[in-house]
Amino acid sequence: MKGTMPINMNTLNDKFSKLIDQFYTIEKVVNDLEKAPRSYGTNQKFYSNETHTLKKIAEHEGISQKELSVKMYRTKGATSVMIEKLLKKGLIEKRISDTDNRAHCLFLTEEGKKINQRHMQHDAEVLKKWLEDAHFTETELDTATDVLIRCINYYMENIYGGKATNTIANTIR
Repeated sequence: MKGTMPINMNTLNDKFSKLIDQFYTIEKVVNDLEKAPRSYGTNQKFYSNETHTLKKIAEHEGISQKELSVKMYRTKGATSVMIEKLLKKGLIEKRISDTDNRAHCLFLTEEGKKINQRHMQHDAEVLKKWLEDAHFTETELDTATDVLIRCINYYMENIYGGKATNTIANTIR
């Protein structure tokens, strides 16, 4: 094409490899964050995977355990263990479905709602500070989000084996 530079595949491969390496760095950061519990102003300690499960239940009141597994990209077994932890802490409750007596729906208790709200406030404060300190532009954030969504969707559809019943893009947006 007139006026465009030819694509150097070696340079493109190197840049993509560098991007993929950053996924492993993100994984380490996330793992470190998940190891550090927070109290959110209570006597209990809450891990990141617990508070993010509460968030997902709050976003989808009455969600089934199976649907929660899909939305959180967890196995049914891992979801079952998490639900038991949250039940024991008094943060969620199971109710029998109005449409299927065999199915249980998940709801936050009042305490679960308080913890979720405090978690959301904490995340908002951290993200606000991070955004202010990093000086990201809206265009940079849009581009980064789009690239990540495309990478994750490619993985889910082509490498993970297309086993996911929905794409990350639908979850994020």
